[in-house]
Amino acid sequence: MTDVRQRLFALREEPFAAFQRRLIPTVAPERILGVRTPAIRALARALDGTPAAAAFLCALPHETFEENQLHAFLIERIRPFDQALAAVEAFLPFVDNWATCDQLVPGAFKKAPGELLEPAGRWMDSQHVYTVRYGIGVRPRRSASPRCALRNTMCA
Repeated sequence: MTDVRQRLFALREEPFAAFQRRLIPTVAPERILGVRTPAIRALARALDGTPAAAAFLCALPHETFEENQLHAFLIERIRPFDQALAAVEAFLPFVDNWATCDQLVPGAFKKAPGELLEPAGRWMDSQHVYTVRYGIGVRPRRSASPRCALRNTMCA
């Protein structure tokens, strides 16, 4: 068991795991440890920039829901847009639930919303349901004015 996984196991709560299993039916019950999101975010902050974080980001696929959450939260901390985009692209095929998909919000994307139009379009054309969901979600919440963009597309 990796050090990262051991740290996640130490944070698990079985009653919370039972609750999460009902919320996330696309994840096998045995893959949900029951670690609360604030604790996973705190672990991401602690690991950020370490060799352990770099190794963890390269170790796909992960075995647990919480490892996927941690992966998403580590990606959020990547500052350069191109690196964040590459990390998202590498991770999206492994996203298997709505929670991980919807909580993957890299800060680098906020600074360059126009740069997301092309990748979002590609993601929306994917055969993978959560990649499509991510593309749909990232486009409007990142565009400076999604209504204007939609209106210009529809009225052109």
